[in-house]
Amino acid sequence: MHLDLLHSFSQGDVWSVFDRVKPMYPVPLVLVHMEGRSTRQVARMFGMAQGTVLSWLHRGRKLFEQQLWEYANEHGLFGGAEGGRTVISCSEAVRRLWEYLENDLDEEDREHVADHLTLCRRCCGEVEFTEALSDLLRSSTGPDIPTPVEQHLVGFLDSLEMGRRDLEKEAQ
Repeated sequence: MHLDLLHSFSQGDVWSVFDRVKPMYPVPLVLVHMEGRSTRQVARMFGMAQGTVLSWLHRGRKLFEQQLWEYANEHGLFGGAEGGRTVISCSEAVRRLWEYLENDLDEEDREHVADHLTLCRRCCGEVEFTEALSDLLRSSTGPDIPTPVEQHLVGFLDSLEMGRRDLEKEAQ
């Protein structure tokens, strides 16, 4: 989400969005970002591993961002430049990323992803990285995949095939 869009939310909007997220996630956000406590201090306060606090912070930020998108759509914060259209969330834009890059979306879905990308620098970075990675892999010198990489990929594909067979046996 662009910072300028984030700054368009009032303090009341932010608290309304916080209220939508499960309590276990906003608590670490408030303690770390508002009260300035370290993740280690928060972990000690709740008698849990620091990794759990870090996980809750990550999930809390993700859920908070998702709820911000929903709130902005519900309250018409995208109404100006985007012509009042609903703008999809980051998770939805990333889910559709490959189809977007491969021009494999219908026009309406493509517009939804494009609208999102005009507002979200992080997702634009995801698009740029994915395009660059794709270009790099396509331009690799030589047609052969290195043997260790090929073995790793074949092993993975074999495990998928075995799992599919197991599911088919169970279904019979």
